Amino acid sequence: HEIIHILDYGRFKTDSDDIIYGGSNENYYNSPIELNTYYQEAIIKVSTDKNFKFVVNQEFTPQEFVNYMFKKIFYKKFVTYISDDNKKRITKRLMNFYFKNLAIR
Repeated sequence: HEIIHILDYGRFKTDSDDIIYGGSNENYYNSPIELNTYYQEAIIKVSTDKNFKFVVNQEFTPQEFVNYMFKKIFYKKFVTYISDDNKKRITKRLMNFYFKNLAIR
């Protein structure tokens, strides 16, 4: 998680201390840095998980893959506190990942 932050700090124009130490859970989990970090962390988790081959072999539809990610992979507090708009953004990124990496061609 933290290594992704290190890579992102140059990309986002924000004071990381304000995000980490100030504000509410909603502000924290909806910050651009945290959104990207939790997304990347989840993608790494499924991409390196030996059992994930089982999930792919179940021939999930794109929406089933998204549901699986939100229910089984993402950190529960992240799912609880992200806004509807950010959930749509994450869903779009998951769909892109699905079609580029998992869809049967």
